[in-house]
Amino acid sequence: MEHLPEPGHGPISTTDLPDESLKETWAGDDEGECNSICDLLKDAEIPFKLKQPNPQFLKHWDSRFRIGVPRNYFDRAAEIIDKEAADEEEEQRAMELPAEDDVVTAPDLDHDDWDPDHWNPEDATVEVWSENGEETTWMIEASLRENNIYSRTDVLADGSRKVFVVPNDENRAREIVHEIKDATPPQ
Repeated sequence: MEHLPEPGHGPISTTDLPDESLKETWAGDDEGECNSICDLLKDAEIPFKLKQPNPQFLKHWDSRFRIGVPRNYFDRAAEIIDKEAADEEEEQRAMELPAEDDVVTAPDLDHDDWDPDHWNPEDATVEVWSENGEETTWMIEASLRENNIYSRTDVLADGSRKVFVVPNDENRAREIVHEIKDATPPQ
């Protein structure tokens, strides 16, 4: 019968653990994630065995990596893996949402009474964008609206589009169009 080392007592063998004594604690296709979990288990001095995919020509094969730990280490290993997964999800959410300090709001442009549904589109007389088609126009329209800038879009007979803004918003509207056209972030 094989003897597993106690935590904190020398190197941990990960290759010769008897399979019957193991409980699968993780399985997946991502080799990077597998390596990360193995590192976590090593750091926590939890013995484990890794089963890697073994492709065989013309046979169905399991492409998943599998990590097994001795049953008496299972709860601790699962806790470590769950915590790592939660931390990764939190990091992903943090990358997707701007930090509170990074939230950009529309500048105060004398639009305290801005009402996109109640204004005269004929007041928008300054052309800030035109294109053949509609690839970018929708983004410009949405960005102008997000920044409380009145705009109207004329669609010509040939399918081209022109975006107009009210004269007071011309400078800011041109900045926004420039940012979108050149894919540069606002400053």
